Amino acid sequence: KQWYQRRVAITAGGAGCHRFEDESYTFEPDFPSSSPFVTTVGGTMFTAVFSDVNEKGNDISGGGFSNIFSMPKYQMETVSGYLNSSVKGLPDSKYYNSSNRAYPDVSAMSDDFWII
Repeated sequence: KQWYQRRVAITAGGAGCHRFEDESYTFEPDFPSSSPFVTTVGGTMFTAVFSDVNEKGNDISGGGFSNIFSMPKYQMETVSGYLNSSVKGLPDSKYYNSSNRAYPDVSAMSDDFWII
């Protein structure tokens, strides 16, 4: 028998994770974006119109950590390095489980770019 691997690509979600107003909540990541059985694609954009420098995550693109699935081995080193870097603007870690599957897996330009 021949077995074929199928790969499914899913957007990272258009609203990010859901947030609530009281202090007892945690982020609720999108599904199936947070599943390790799909490749999740996030969106990026340039920080200035008509510019091709300073790319950032699109404000309407989702991402985060699963509340269900554990982190695959292939993500461990990269995620740990990112969380231990001097990156600014991360939410308080009490709102997410950074030991679970991170998403998106890859990102691509999604807004404010020209196609010629």
